[in-house]
Amino acid sequence: MTKLIACSIYDSKLKTYHPPMYFKSTGEALRSFMDVVDDNQNMIHRHPEDFALINVGEFDINTATLTGSKAYTCIARAHEVISEKSMPKDELKAAIQRIQSMLEEKKN
Repeated sequence: MTKLIACSIYDSKLKTYHPPMYFKSTGEALRSFMDVVDDNQNMIHRHPEDFALINVGEFDINTATLTGSKAYTCIARAHEVISEKSMPKDELKAAIQRIQSMLEEKKN
């Protein structure tokens, strides 16, 4: 693997993006975002309707090249993640798989 997914958390109230984070897969990015949303000590948990995880590009670890996406892709919205966390585990896994499938379809 030479490329990582570059993701940012978008704040719709401020209309700004947080500094990018890098992940090996969309699933890893989603899991990390779910952990952040689940932490009741942060603003994202307290105001989930204001935040979304966005795929903003790729980072090539061999060349240190950061390539921005022509069109950003929303991976998940914080308020949806909170709703999904209250689901039974089987339903949550199915929801995550649906999101990942949709993202894969958009790539192609």
